[in-house]
Amino acid sequence: MAKTKGRPKKPGGEGTLVRIDSDIVSKARYLSARSGEPISEMFSKTLRPVIDKLWAQATREVLEAERQAAEDAKAVQQAEEIGGIFIDGQPKNRARSRPKQR
Repeated sequence: MAKTKGRPKKPGGEGTLVRIDSDIVSKARYLSARSGEPISEMFSKTLRPVIDKLWAQATREVLEAERQAAEDAKAVQQAEEIGGIFIDGQPKNRARSRPKQR
């Protein structure tokens, strides 16, 4: 049988190189050979639920932080409107402390 020209076709889903511990890769190669499923698909199928769960958690945390920042900004704006801004523990002085000397 003649050797095919060019690079072998990649199985679908391969897109990025990552470093994984060699013991995991050797076990995955063995399982991949037994099942006939490409390693990339095996890793994707195994990791997708874990990554999706962590992604959802991170997204919730970011949205909660943005919501809290918006609430804090609103509280500061309301405090400014009623004149209750404090700087270094002291109320903001709206009047001059000493009259101008002429």
